[in-house]
Amino acid sequence: MARVKGTDIVSLRTLIRQQGLQAEQDFLNRLPVALRGIFLETSPMTWNPVELQAELYEVAASFLYPESGSVAEMHKVLARMSYSSVYRVFVRIPTVDFIAKRAASVWRSYYDTGEAATENATGTSLDFVVRHFPGLPRALREATTGHLAALLELTRAKAPVIRPPPHNPEAWVWHVTWA
Repeated sequence: MARVKGTDIVSLRTLIRQQGLQAEQDFLNRLPVALRGIFLETSPMTWNPVELQAELYEVAASFLYPESGSVAEMHKVLARMSYSSVYRVFVRIPTVDFIAKRAASVWRSYYDTGEAATENATGTSLDFVVRHFPGLPRALREATTGHLAALLELTRAKAPVIRPPPHNPEAWVWHVTWA
């Protein structure tokens, strides 16, 4: 069973709690027991089953963004939270190309399945590719889209565009461009 680190769930808890006590209780009431446990007990170092973390992201996105239910938008906020604290200095200094390539190299820190790489880099575009993970859930593909968008914005990329991958279990490819 594929697993993913729960690092972003810590930020998700903060985001939900910022909505107020009643909102947090409403959110907890939406969660099945297994998801409630993951939401409340996950630390940055906890490895969760991919399917459960993806399901938690979907429930949280529909709660936080009831009109769109956008996991990508939610994850963009979560990534900004992460990168505007401890990692702030690391995303402001390097080039967009360097950061995007680094994102691929840290994949293994967060997922125990799949291999990420950057390919076809031109200086204003690249492909972020994940192979050997045919069961990568849609919610985690959307989370990756949001994460890449936040990275581009924080590195001051101009006019960033990320095309999420079409369904292709052989290789999930995000085409990323910026000016």
